[in-house]
Amino acid sequence: MTTSSPTLERLSVTLHPFILCPDPDFRAPVLQNLSHLCIFGSSDNCHKWLWRGLDALKHLTHLAFEIDTSTPLQAIYNLTPHFPPLLRVCLVIISVKKMPIPEYLAENKEIQQFVSGDTDRRIVVGTSETLETSGSIAAPGTSHLIQMTQREDILGDRTAWEEAEKIIRYRMRNSGWCRLTFVGAPVNLTRS
Repeated sequence: MTTSSPTLERLSVTLHPFILCPDPDFRAPVLQNLSHLCIFGSSDNCHKWLWRGLDALKHLTHLAFEIDTSTPLQAIYNLTPHFPPLLRVCLVIISVKKMPIPEYLAENKEIQQFVSGDTDRRIVVGTSETLETSGSIAAPGTSHLIQMTQREDILGDRTAWEEAEKIIRYRMRNSGWCRLTFVGAPVNLTRS
């Protein structure tokens, strides 16, 4: 009699600051069927992670992870080469630590490129922080941010995922970029 190992399809973890979080290894058998993965509280260490095995999660289509306004953006640059082939959305959730979101966006050209999709079209930036506005005009740089209703339970916040996918579809339509999938392998095409 053989018993199979349990596998997860959706996982949301919160890493607490008092727990030292080493570089995770995503090759564990229990993670191999993940379609949705959310990592919160990773701000202190994620810029050092190597994201080992993330690209081997062949079913992963939705990834969310949290950084705060003091996290080096190297965390995102380290992550993008390890995106699994079927990944459709990477939702980067920004929380406030040192400066308010509108100020952070206004002063940081790199994060503006992530918000606009210039770095990678699959990356969408969101926040559960209140976006302050002056009158009825949104603060600069916040119009392309996803306002999330549930920080800790992004798996249950269909609105955030749907909004992220809508932004990605808009980017693809307006850039002449399309994605076709043949037998599970994505093929990226651009218009000449």
